[in-house]
This record gives sequence, C-alpha cells and structure tokens, in this order.
Amino acid sequence: MQNLLFQWKQDGLRRNMQPDGTAPKGECYRQSEVILTGSGITDIQGEWTLTVRLETVLCLPVGVVEWVSLVATPSLPYNWEGAPPFPPLEPEYVTTAWSTQDGLTLYVKSWQPNGDPKPEVQFSWHAAVRGID
Repeated sequence: MQNLLFQWKQDGLRRNMQPDGTAPKGECYRQSEVILTGSGITDIQGEWTLTVRLETVLCLPVGVVEWVSLVATPSLPYNWEGAPPFPPLEPEYVTTAWSTQDGLTLYVKSWQPNGDPKPEVQFSWHAAVRGID
C-alpha cells in the first residue's frame, strides 16, 4: 500500500438544521466541497502526517479552510489465499485530527487495544474540506 492523494469537487444541496437536529432551519442552497481521499501507513511510532499545501498540492481551489471532516479506517492487506490470517490479527484503531497551519495538515495515529501506539498500520482515509472563497 502506498501513500496516495485523490481529489475531486462535489456539488450538492446544503440545508442548515435546528441546533437539536430535529427540523430544518432555512432553505436549501447549492454548495461545493472539495473531497480528498487516499491511503497511508503509520510510522514506527504509530503516526502519519500529510501536509497538503493548498496552492501546490491541491488541483482544486479551496480558499480559506473553514472546517474539515476527516475519517480514517484501518485496511487489512488483501489475502490472496482467501483464508483468514494466521495467527489472528489484533484489533487496530486509528484516530484523526487536522490543522490549517502551513496549509492543511492531516494527522492519523494508530493504537493497540490497550492504548499503546501501534506501528505500521495500513489505513484508508477521506476528508471533506469546506473552504471560504
């Protein structure tokens, strides 16, 4: 598995909701968001960082980043024999964070069930990025 960045612009309808989420607040209107997706492997300390320079890495204009929704999921390597891995794999957990210092930086950390960092975890990720022009 390699580190990869795939990107596209998604057009859709946005509708704000009441703070309790039970009813709409206002009308629907069109909005676009940039969607980033890819894969990665955490390092020996269980950490992965990708700095996306908005002006050089992104193929699409974002403007000023307002917020990011980042999700990552551990990805098992494909088993060509079709049998479950032996010995059985331990569960892997990943957490995410992001910042807008020096562009847009995405962070993924991998963990063992006891809370210790877990090195070299393969994962896939996606992020919706809302920017203000």
